[in-house]
Amino acid sequence: MSATTDEAAPAASEREAALEDRIRRLEAALAERAAPTAAADPDAVTDRVIAKLSAMAGASGGADRVLVLASDGSQQLAPPPPQGAVLHPPVAPGTDPIYRRWFFTQLWAEVQLAFRMYFDPHYRLSRTTQFAIPGILLLLVFDYFFFSVWVSIIFISPVIERVLAVLLGVLGYKLIVRELARYRDVLEYMARYGVR
Repeated sequence: MSATTDEAAPAASEREAALEDRIRRLEAALAERAAPTAAADPDAVTDRVIAKLSAMAGASGGADRVLVLASDGSQQLAPPPPQGAVLHPPVAPGTDPIYRRWFFTQLWAEVQLAFRMYFDPHYRLSRTTQFAIPGILLLLVFDYFFFSVWVSIIFISPVIERVLAVLLGVLGYKLIVRELARYRDVLEYMARYGVR
C-alpha cells in the first residue's frame, strides 16, 4: 500500500511541475500578446485577416462561390463574377499573341472557337445572338428572293441586293465577334478559377 502512495507522490509532483510550466508559458504568451509591439508582423496580421474572412465566408453559406487555390497553397472562396463585368483589362493591339498571327490562321482559329462556343454545354449565348443570327440568315434569303426573283429591276435590284447583303454580313460578323469576346472571358474565368 505504501508503494502506491510513494509512486503517486512523484507522479503528482511531475504533474504539478508540468502544470506550472504550462502556466508560465501561457502567462508569457499572454504578456507578449497584450504588450503592443511597434512593428506588428505583417504575415501574422495577414493570416488573421484571411482566417477571419474565411470564417465569414463559411458562415454566409457560399453557395454561389467558387473554391480557388491561392498562391500559398491554401484554398479560398472567390465570389462569382458580376454580370457584365470586365474580367481583365483590354490588351493593346499587337501585344496579345492572338493578334500577332497570320490573318488566315487567326480567322481559322476564330471559326473553330465559334463552333466550340455554339456546342459548349457550359456556355449560354446571349439572347441577342440567339435571335439575331438566325434572323440575319433569314433576311439574307429573303433579300435574295425579293431582289432576284420577285422584284427584278435591271440595274437597281442587283446593287440594292448586294448592299443589303454586305450590311447584314457586317452586322452578323459584329455580333459573332462580340459573342466570341464574351466566350473568351468565360473561358479565361473558368481556367483561372478551375470551374468545370
